[in-house]
Amino acid sequence: MQELDDAVAYYQEQAPGLGLDFLDEVEQALKRIQHSSNLGQPYKNTRLRRYVLRKFPFLIFYTELDTLIWVVAIAHAKRKPDYWRTRQIT
Repeated sequence: MQELDDAVAYYQEQAPGLGLDFLDEVEQALKRIQHSSNLGQPYKNTRLRRYVLRKFPFLIFYTELDTLIWVVAIAHAKRKPDYWRTRQIT
């Protein structure tokens, strides 16, 4: 996912190791979501859920399908709101 790669690179440029800290937080959040897909808050009038990262200003938008959890976006909480909306399942 390009937005994840871009965020990791950005944080890594800010301070050595910070990009890896960000990636670790995303991975831990995804594990929590896999374990309990209802962790995220329902997002507007869609089938999507929104999970807020703890240490970084990012949101994970996802939906549960029959056999998997589809991550629609890992988006910055303040920049380009809803740029990813064309990816969603209605």
